[in-house]
Amino acid sequence: PPAPAPATASAAPAAPTKSIAGYNASDEGKNAATGAKAFARATGTKATPKVTRYDDGTYRCQNKGCQAKFDPATNHAAACRFHAGTPVFHETLKWWGCCPDKKKMDFDDFLAVPGCRTGPHWNGEGCPPATEPLSAAAGGVVE
Repeated sequence: PPAPAPATASAAPAAPTKSIAGYNASDEGKNAATGAKAFARATGTKATPKVTRYDDGTYRCQNKGCQAKFDPATNHAAACRFHAGTPVFHETLKWWGCCPDKKKMDFDDFLAVPGCRTGPHWNGEGCPPATEPLSAAAGGVVE
């Protein structure tokens, strides 16, 4: 008997390979959905920090990178030094979005990066208070 003819599979054309530079230059992935965006859409609200009030009348500061315990009676316009950006964790590096030149490998070193803004401590109620960028004139050391 004759040998059966080999089956020919019609393969779909292969997707073009993207370069890293091409991907970074595109808009792809920049507007990807996140958990926070999904929460805001589903509930109609934005996530707010938890107000932490202690028995002695002090609060935990909710400014990013601060977390100090403060007394509202002694709070003032330059009491807090914190970060305006969000924390970024990429592979083994950690940095603040507002201070991309201060990348750290160790988490404790990341937490110890001094803030780039000053303002009053914030307990998490209402809108965050107005702040100013840290400058040498404000008594801070700009790194």
